Amino acid sequence: MSRRVKDAQQQADEIVSKERAAAEQQATKNVQQVEEQVKSDNAEAQTQAEESKQRAEAEIEAAAEQMAEARRLADDAAKEAQEAANEAQRQALDLARQAEDRVSDADARVAEVGEISSQVKLEAAKVVRQVEKNEATADLKELNKEELLKLASTLGVESRSSMRKDELVKTIKKSSRNSR
Repeated sequence: MSRRVKDAQQQADEIVSKERAAAEQQATKNVQQVEEQVKSDNAEAQTQAEESKQRAEAEIEAAAEQMAEARRLADDAAKEAQEAANEAQRQALDLARQAEDRVSDADARVAEVGEISSQVKLEAAKVVRQVEKNEATADLKELNKEELLKLASTLGVESRSSMRKDELVKTIKKSSRNSR
């Protein structure tokens, strides 16, 4: 039995040795496949990383160009806004000068009208004094309606245009008495 055991032991050792060699060969093959897969994955990852880097650099460059364009547009807009503000200020100053000129003209006209009004009042007062001196009620009756209307106007009589001739004479006489 010992020989059989030895033979069986030897056959078992040979089988184990063959199995071990086959397992080692399979393990080596598996390791090589895994190493090749890892190399392939690394190469693909490296390629993707390079492509991503190139895309990122291109996007950064495009963003920098857009930023430069935005700055240029902002500078142009600021320049145009400043020019518009300067023009608006110039126009405002021109309008202010024109308004001042108009105010001066209006003041001069008001003064002129005041002077004319004073002269008319003085003239009316003269006429009234003459009428009073002459007690010229009869003379007033001799004036036509148009002349009476002018005299009533110089005296500042209101509603004169709607009055009849005899009412005008009466109102002028009354107005001349009131102004004394």
